[in-house]
Amino acid sequence: MSETDHRGTNQRGADPRGDDEQAWYLWQGVGVVGVIGVAIILFVATLWLAEGTGSPSQAGTSAVARRAAPAAATATLELPAVPLTEHVSPVPGVVFGVGGLRSVGVDDPAPGEVGAPALRVAVTLRNDTDTTVSLGSTVVNVYAGTHQLPMPGLSESAGAPLPEQVAPGATATGVFLFAVPVEDRSSVKIAVDYAAGVPRVVFAGAAPR
Repeated sequence: MSETDHRGTNQRGADPRGDDEQAWYLWQGVGVVGVIGVAIILFVATLWLAEGTGSPSQAGTSAVARRAAPAAATATLELPAVPLTEHVSPVPGVVFGVGGLRSVGVDDPAPGEVGAPALRVAVTLRNDTDTTVSLGSTVVNVYAGTHQLPMPGLSESAGAPLPEQVAPGATATGVFLFAVPVEDRSSVKIAVDYAAGVPRVVFAGAAPR
């Protein structure tokens, strides 16, 4: 066989090895591209989640804020407490005051009530406006003691609720009876809710024993 034939044979024998090597490089390139593509997809997905939902702590905070909002909205507004001898206006021209505070005993309790030391509270309303004032939704409550617990109201013939309406320039008085233990009277709070959406007025001080 001639030298030319030997060279031709060697060249033909090298072709399969060259093809295999090219295929290996090709698959290696495909693998690298695939890894890069997956990394890009994961990166984009992470950015999308971060922008769309926020961090877990932020999401939790938002949920808590939404749950707390109704409670804040329904909380009772209250003006700063004033001494028992002062007057205060929850709205212009409507002036509340404590007309009297006296210690009494309930000797003839109503059904379901018990005889106990009590306070008779007189609440006054002066209408300084030029229109009739409605007291149909006005409520009076008493709190006493270290923890300012609500005191139960009592029925008594000497009591008299506030009238439904007060004419311009007039003054009205309502008398209320509350069972208040003697030992809790060093710190008493009388709260008057004039109307829905209006801040509560508060009178605070020591009550007669």
